[in-house]
Amino acid sequence: DTPMRLKTIVAALVGLAVGWQAGAALAQQQQKVRMQTAVPSASIYFELLKRYAERVDKMSNGRIKIEVLPDGAIVPAFEILDAVDKNIVEAGYAW
Repeated sequence: DTPMRLKTIVAALVGLAVGWQAGAALAQQQQKVRMQTAVPSASIYFELLKRYAERVDKMSNGRIKIEVLPDGAIVPAFEILDAVDKNIVEAGYAW
């Protein structure tokens, strides 16, 4: 009975260790986000959004990379919400 308990405890600890390592590896993976905006690239607001993306990159230690896309890069402005819903892009911005 005791050897069986010991085997069960060891198996559980190994399972926890493997799960923890997998979770840690997943947390270290870089997430890339394409953010379609309704802002033209010549706009000061587009530059501000690019600065926002740089700050997110820095605050996440490079784990989150946001690619800021100007108006119409993938979809027109009025289709951004649907594009996010359909996973065409991961994020959208409009005012």
